[in-house]
Amino acid sequence: HNVLDVASQHPMWKSVIEAEGSTSVFQYDTLTTQHQIVALRELLNQCWQDATSRTLCLVSLAKDPSSYTAHLQKRGDARSELVHVDGYNNPLGWENHPNESKDGRRSFCCTNIASTNSIVETISLALGSPPLKNRTIVIFDSLKVLLLHHTIKDVWQMIRKIQTKFSGDHVPTIIGFIHRDAGDDLNLGSLTYNATSVLSISPMEQGLTCKSIMKHRNGKIIQGEEMYEIVGGSLQLLSSEKGTKIHRTEEKKKSDPTRNLTFELNLTEEEKLAKDSVKLPYMHHQHGDDQVEVNEEEEDDEDLDDDLDI
Repeated sequence: HNVLDVASQHPMWKSVIEAEGSTSVFQYDTLTTQHQIVALRELLNQCWQDATSRTLCLVSLAKDPSSYTAHLQKRGDARSELVHVDGYNNPLGWENHPNESKDGRRSFCCTNIASTNSIVETISLALGSPPLKNRTIVIFDSLKVLLLHHTIKDVWQMIRKIQTKFSGDHVPTIIGFIHRDAGDDLNLGSLTYNATSVLSISPMEQGLTCKSIMKHRNGKIIQGEEMYEIVGGSLQLLSSEKGTKIHRTEEKKKSDPTRNLTFELNLTEEEKLAKDSVKLPYMHHQHGDDQVEVNEEEEDDEDLDDDLDI
């Protein structure tokens, strides 16, 4: 393959980054665990060096935050602000791990990842009080760690709570990485079904492929595929298939059950008045209400089955 002249530019991932208020899920399996690390770092670099000024909040659950910071430092000056939410070093609050600031980068320690409210509060503390001043991306390096303590439903509600808390001009974009073995197909399917974009990482010789399904607000669902070569720990784009429309949801209209019938079921106003004025048998008018006359003292001694010869 010939490497395309689009160094550090990934059309598919750029669409994920620029979709403000969206929720994207990167899927990988055991064979692509190392590829997942490379993909996460490349995604961070895309956010880190993008020309748009934004806040990048990295929620570290599977690796020490310093490993990401060291990698980003090699890429030079950044155009975005990086904020760390550390859920790796003290996930259950057993140690005193205060919030700190190093090299101009703020780090906030989440001391109870077993509580989704604690995670949301720590992220809120890292991002500041709403409304957000600029575009914000929150990246979870591993949703699998959260699934050790929570259900898929709890994780999804947590994501929605983060976006709802900062609703306004800038709604946070949520990106999460998850191992396919983190749950059964039904539960993972519910997570990916609700996500705006789903990107599946698969291995290939000396690289990886990334297949995507992206849902747009106009109802269109676009799928695509990109192939990458891993060179020096970074990804270089080899090929990119243009997105193809695989589905479009049409606006549902109320169906009329009486449409195209050979007879008329609907009544005109005159017919409705005539119908309402009809007095049914055994009914009489009392104080403006139609009531059925029932004599509870009468007993029916007649045997309805008396004429049957059994």
